[in-house]
Formats: sequence, C-alpha cells, structure tokens
Amino acid sequence: MPLEAELTFSTDLYVRSAIDASAEAFAALADVTVDAPEGAAAIVVRFANVREDVEDAIADEFCNHALAGTIEHRRLAEV
Repeated sequence: MPLEAELTFSTDLYVRSAIDASAEAFAALADVTVDAPEGAAAIVVRFANVREDVEDAIADEFCNHALAGTIEHRRLAEV
C-alpha cells in the first residue's frame, strides 16, 4: 500500500461502529480518516502517513479487523 491510500466498505455488510473502532485501533500506524455521509452506500477509509514497516499489510489487517468487529456487532445484536 502506498503511504496514502483508501479502502471502501459497503454499508450493506459493514457497520460504521466497527470501522470507527478499527480506525482507532490503527491510529498508531497511520493517519486514518473515515468518511460515511448519512445514507451513503459506502464507508470510505483513507490512510495517510502510513508507517513504512506496515505499509504492505495495513490494508489487509484493517479489513480483517473491521470484518471481525462487524461480526461481533451483529452477534451482540442477535442476543
């Protein structure tokens, strides 16, 4: 991943709170911003100033973290 990049997450699958939690968890590795206007079909996550030692893995790891958070959110909603 270049030092600046973005990921797009469908709001049909991912929940905003999981994306926000992932952004917070990865804040020490990069500047992470989350953009999801009300009613948008996607949540856009932008990375800047990514640490060089994690630039090859940050996108995949962020996606895994966001998906795990979404799954946990949905599990708790079922209870």
